[in-house]
Amino acid sequence: MYGKREKELFQELKNGVFVEEQLRTNADLVCLSAMMTSSMLLMKDIIAKIKEKNKDVMIMVGGAPLTPAIAEKFGADGFAENAVKAQKKAVELLSIFRNRF
Repeated sequence: MYGKREKELFQELKNGVFVEEQLRTNADLVCLSAMMTSSMLLMKDIIAKIKEKNKDVMIMVGGAPLTPAIAEKFGADGFAENAVKAQKKAVELLSIFRNRF
C-alpha cells in the first residue's frame, strides 16, 4: 500500500534530505536501502547528488530489488544483500575510506 509516509519519504528524497544530512553530519558512509523498485530508482539520483557535494563520501546500498550490478551502475561504493553482510561491508568500506587519507 502506497500511503502518506511513503509519499512524504519520496518528497524528502526528491528535496535532497539525504544530501543535506550527509553535509550536516559529515558522515563518511551513507547507507541506502530500498524494498520497492520505485524507491530503488531514486537511489541513482540521490547518490549523484551526494557525490556532487562530497566526492569523498562512501555510499553503500542494499535491499530486495538491488543487485551488485545495479549498485555499481548507480555509482555506489558497496552493496550488501542483508543486514549481517551490510555491517561487515560497512566496516570494510570505512577501512578503505580511512586509508585513503
